[in-house]
Amino acid sequence: MKFLNFYKNNIALTFILPAFLLFSGCSNIVTNNKILHEAKAQALVNKFSSPYNGTIKVTGVIQDEGASVAEAKIELNNFTDSQYGSYSGPGVAAFVKYNDDTWSLARVTVTPPDNFLGTRWYDTNIKE
Repeated sequence: MKFLNFYKNNIALTFILPAFLLFSGCSNIVTNNKILHEAKAQALVNKFSSPYNGTIKVTGVIQDEGASVAEAKIELNNFTDSQYGSYSGPGVAAFVKYNDDTWSLARVTVTPPDNFLGTRWYDTNIKE
């Protein structure tokens, strides 16, 4: 009960301080795109894989602190394109961060062990 009375008697704590904390931190919460999180990487990979059959799952993101590039380890499951056929296994997705702090999926690389054509590159520019 003493805590409630203290709060009622101190209008700064009741309204001004919470409003200051809320509004001073919002811009950091909304625009903090310096780090490529796994969920954002997955969303960009999903945009890339939508015209193909199969699925691609992001299993981890690697990024040096402050760098404008990142890589994600991906796992493809029955990923199929008309030129190379179907593939299940590991791959890598490369991302680039632009000056406006938005991320783009730049390349997907797949190296099937049983494919005599070797490594496949899918160059893209899929922005968030």
